[in-house]
Amino acid sequence: GTNGNDWAVRKYDSAGATSTSWGTNGMVTYNSGGTQVDIAQAITIDASNNIYVAGYQNSAANGDDWAVRKYTSTGALATSWGSSGMVTYDSGGTQNDYAFAIAIDANNNIYVAGRQQTNGDWAVRKYDSTGATSTSWGTNGMVTYDSGAGQFDSAYEIAIDANNNIYV
Repeated sequence: GTNGNDWAVRKYDSAGATSTSWGTNGMVTYNSGGTQVDIAQAITIDASNNIYVAGYQNSAANGDDWAVRKYTSTGALATSWGSSGMVTYDSGGTQNDYAFAIAIDANNNIYVAGRQQTNGDWAVRKYDSTGATSTSWGTNGMVTYDSGAGQFDSAYEIAIDANNNIYV
């Protein structure tokens, strides 16, 4: 279409009906601009029913960058979180970076897992409850894994146990 691919999140009630009082007629969408490709890959919900959606957005200048958007329990963008309701990650230049998974720990820290193209490594980034990168975690808020030269590694799932240990 004229918007490219936009990501969309729909809410259904327990009977399977669209929850029309949430978002706009039961749905929230995201278009990073024009005909750019924006893909939602993962979703999680915190104890206050805030919704976090992770995926990626495309731009001609930056390639694909991962994006995380926070919505309130009513489906409104939580504009006081991150930068106007969103955090992004670009490993540099026109590299393609993808967020595939998201999880929240007991302290409302958000962990996003995916792939950074710069080195072809999987990456996990930690954001605090305000959406700021937790720079004291890992190396400047990120841990990576490289299985060897020439290999492309991607992290597709992430889970957190009761002791806040992270499994990727």
